[in-house]
Amino acid sequence: MTCRAHITGILCFLFLGWLSPLSAAPPYRASLPLDIPLTTVSVGLAVWGNYLLQNMEPDAEEKPKEDLLPWDRPFAGVWNPAAATASNVLAGLAAVPLVLGGGAWARGEANGRDFATLALMYAQVMAIQSGVNLAVRSLKIWKRPFLLGNDGGSARQEGEAHGSFYSGHASAAFATAVFLGVYFQNLYPGSRYTPAVWAGGLSLAVLVSSLRVAAGKHYPTDVIVGGLMGSLISYGVLKLHESKDQNTNLTASPGGLYFSYSF
Repeated sequence: MTCRAHITGILCFLFLGWLSPLSAAPPYRASLPLDIPLTTVSVGLAVWGNYLLQNMEPDAEEKPKEDLLPWDRPFAGVWNPAAATASNVLAGLAAVPLVLGGGAWARGEANGRDFATLALMYAQVMAIQSGVNLAVRSLKIWKRPFLLGNDGGSARQEGEAHGSFYSGHASAAFATAVFLGVYFQNLYPGSRYTPAVWAGGLSLAVLVSSLRVAAGKHYPTDVIVGGLMGSLISYGVLKLHESKDQNTNLTASPGGLYFSYSF
């Protein structure tokens, strides 16, 4: 089955989900006291992470396979460009949460403000997870698996290839899956499709992560940690925006960043 068929199937599935009963009130809301500092931090992290990545230099030191974690060692030297391409293509499914929100707006099940809140939250999630991931990768904790083999071509000379931990694709894929699942179940609290949305989103995230390992881009540890980080960031941003949390606040001052939460 082609990627286009996968995408068509997912979009058709989401249209069926839109027939489910909606929550009585929008489950999430944006507010200036929360979103001005959170968006500032998100953009700052993304810019900082990209800056660090662009300034990564190849590490001349050769680290032996034995330095890897025991369960990662069998993947040293793996190289599969086709798997890498497939993982990049599937990464395009990150747009699905926006398709869900846009469709709900078009059908009159949500308004423009609801869609703007969804888009803002999703942008914050993607920016935070990307910035944190790139910052950690810039530490060059260990090299990509293919560098321990003889393949890779010009990619071997790129500085980013020397920072494998942890997987940005896995982080983004699980962030998307958790965002889609949590948002869907709160937007359609009575929907019988909620388990399938969760299963579909997480299955795709696992597939993307597995392809990154098969490609020789990451070790199992990289994708596991990436999945956990993306999931936590996505859930955290959604939790901050829940409508019922009237006293959630994030403020910035010269002395630092402060978060308060009451219930």
